[in-house]
Amino acid sequence: MEMEKIQTEVVVVGSGPGGATVARDLTLQGKKVTILEWGEDNPPTGTTFGGIKNYMGGWAFLGLKRGALVSKELTLMVRNITTGGTSMMFCGTAYDPDPEMWERFGFTLEKESSEIRDELRVGPLPDRLIGPGAARIMAAALELGYPWHKLSKFINPENCIPNCNECSMGCKHAGKWHAREWVLDAVQQGAALLTKTYVEKVLQEGGIAVGVLAKGPGGKRYEIRARQVVISAGGVGSPQILLRSGITGAGTNFFIDPFQMVCGVFDQPVNAKGEALMVTGMHLKQEGIMFADMCYNFSLFAIMAGQFWYKFPPTHKYRSTLPVMVKIRDEMAGRIPAKGMISKPLTSADRDKLDQGTAIAARILKQAGARSFWKTGISAAHPGGTCRMGAVVDANLQTEIKNCYVCDASVIPVPFGIPPTLTVLSLARRLSNHLLGRN
Repeated sequence: MEMEKIQTEVVVVGSGPGGATVARDLTLQGKKVTILEWGEDNPPTGTTFGGIKNYMGGWAFLGLKRGALVSKELTLMVRNITTGGTSMMFCGTAYDPDPEMWERFGFTLEKESSEIRDELRVGPLPDRLIGPGAARIMAAALELGYPWHKLSKFINPENCIPNCNECSMGCKHAGKWHAREWVLDAVQQGAALLTKTYVEKVLQEGGIAVGVLAKGPGGKRYEIRARQVVISAGGVGSPQILLRSGITGAGTNFFIDPFQMVCGVFDQPVNAKGEALMVTGMHLKQEGIMFADMCYNFSLFAIMAGQFWYKFPPTHKYRSTLPVMVKIRDEMAGRIPAKGMISKPLTSADRDKLDQGTAIAARILKQAGARSFWKTGISAAHPGGTCRMGAVVDANLQTEIKNCYVCDASVIPVPFGIPPTLTVLSLARRLSNHLLGRN
């Protein structure tokens, strides 16, 4: 098939928070930008199965080919293959970048994160949007002396609908921000968006990136020439592209922020149906454990419970169940190959940490009035560190291939354990300024 050649200034691979930010920032400053997205471009649906169909590869999700991956250790990793990336189905929780993490590289991200917070009106939700389940969990945690509090959200309270519960299914009310908004901003300003386009490798001449080689719908081939290449394909996709491009250090020793749900079953219905997710919680930084309310709708609740099918969790008691998420900062380990199955073992220290967290969650739920408890299986929340700063990219996110940059959770240099979106947005804003010569 004939190769179509495209000339641009900057090619951005991936349209999640990192790629969308860079594409928008550069386009607003007059740069010619081409965005390549493996998935389709679909507006938010607000339904569980619509989200799986549109954002997780459709039927390919069931075959574990696109939206879902299972490691050799049988840990489920979910990612969104779509315009907007994982932000289409994330819970919209914002944690500030940790200055200590970045100081050794000569920056803190405080300026960038402040800009993003102001621009997206990031902050806790008002009391009217805190559901009864979340409020009950928070009250119990505070009674026990835990530092439980409202969490900052990428949600505009003016557009948020009480009793909606569509946060993680692609908010259709324009309440929760998602990166697709910024992709569409970039397109409106002149950026080109090619969907259903899979990037095979970075093109280089003399150790300098000159574009990418990609495959589009129907096997169509693209050679996209650019002065600068930004890889933002996520914690799994970015290292795979770099490996296929000859950067052998990518994809080793990474984190996945593993989590479990501890579900407390009450004698009476707790009226948690239809709540915003992850609106309260706490982060025990020293212990490396994060907690949050997670009052899923029934469809998601049943899917999560399905991981525990062999012990028959009481899914029929959905209305009488309150889940608390326990997420940990796991140790760096494992490998992502260019092709084939991912391996990410959990260490004994990781499992001890999960046990510690689930015990705390059960204590809080018991204080809230739960009479019995059960746990889901372990899932991966945020694969990252696969192209970590100091090993695969430098402080400006540039790889050993000059003019080839990486900008997503894969560049985080150490174990993480909290939602990475605000950190990724801040890194992307810093990269945009670097590419524009502002740093």
